[in-house]
Amino acid sequence: MAIAIVAALMLLLVTLGMWTGVALVIAGMVGLLISFGKLGLLQAGVVIWDLANSSTLVAIPLFILFGDLLAESRASRELFNWFTRWSAKVPSAPALGTVAIGSMISAISGSLAAVTAIVTKTTYARLRLEGLPSRQATGLVASTGALGIMIPPSLTLIIYGSLTETPISTLFRVAIVPGLLQSVLFFACAALIWRRYAFRAEGAEHRAANPGPVGAAWQIPAAIAVVIGGFISNLVTPMEAAALGAVLALFINAINGELSRAMLRVVARRTTVTTAMILLIVLGAQMVSATLAFQGFTRAVSLFIQDLPIPALGIFVMIALLYVGLGILFDGLSMMVLTLPFLFPAVRALGQDPLWFGVVLVVCVQIAELSPPVGVNLFVAQQLTGERIEEIWWGVLPYIGVLAGVLLLLLLFPQLGLFFK
Repeated sequence: MAIAIVAALMLLLVTLGMWTGVALVIAGMVGLLISFGKLGLLQAGVVIWDLANSSTLVAIPLFILFGDLLAESRASRELFNWFTRWSAKVPSAPALGTVAIGSMISAISGSLAAVTAIVTKTTYARLRLEGLPSRQATGLVASTGALGIMIPPSLTLIIYGSLTETPISTLFRVAIVPGLLQSVLFFACAALIWRRYAFRAEGAEHRAANPGPVGAAWQIPAAIAVVIGGFISNLVTPMEAAALGAVLALFINAINGELSRAMLRVVARRTTVTTAMILLIVLGAQMVSATLAFQGFTRAVSLFIQDLPIPALGIFVMIALLYVGLGILFDGLSMMVLTLPFLFPAVRALGQDPLWFGVVLVVCVQIAELSPPVGVNLFVAQQLTGERIEEIWWGVLPYIGVLAGVLLLLLLFPQLGLFFK
């Protein structure tokens, strides 16, 4: 009965337009009060304390700050200028540069919405100017932002590691090959779409010869080398790498002459709001999960999955389809933290590596974040471009197909997700 009430309340609140994090906290609190009575408030306090006491989650605001500081820098714009200077020889260079910018920003931010926002602000106007129609241009910037939760450092992997007690540094390492594979396939997809839909805009030769300033183009690759190289080589922990990245971003803004009190105020506010939104989702999902565990639902579902008379591959295909379906109702982070409590024990019981499952789960979240009607990337791109949301939905479809292909490869060849284990 409690589970039905919590589920109905959560779906009602989300359907009415309430933000997912708030809906989860309200539904979770109701579930705890039904399950524990007066002790529900005490149980809520325990959940809040456990979340606040997690040292792993310290990396989240630091990586968000890292990305937000660089978003205010001219480094990403000038790096994109460097890519577009090759458009005279490679007509699709603006599209390829967009994917490259997204991949590189993903390697220093880890926030899906932040990567989408930076890529859209940096590249969208130039893509349209170079002759790419609005549907394909918005689809490209929205989809490229999805790389932000696969390429390390990934906030989604940090939360997954925290909830499942999986080493985050190892998660970051095993995500490198799938992240690079996605980038390569996005390059190919973007080039094909450019060839099919783009037209040669007037003045393209002049813009290729005069792409704009490129003096700061080296800064983002340098930041990537320091941050990712640090935790891959085990010289620093992911938390230390996040702090190092934030300091490095401050230094980049300082040498570019862009560091100011006003800019720091904007960045601090944006980082605080984003961190609070993420942690509120995690908190609400933890409350709901506590209710599910107390009612025996978590164990029942886990045992049911283990007892299914089908091969493990078939079970994981079903799990992937479940996530794609949930992506229609919930954002990717919410559905991950809601389902992990009963899916993760089943995954372990089936003998699967939690590192591999983490990578598979991230691909499912990526697909969810691009799926209408609640895909976060779609709305970020829509707000920044002013295009109709329906146009963006059609524009991201080829890239959803690419991500589905990567998911299939990971299911068929698990070693792709364990290469740097």
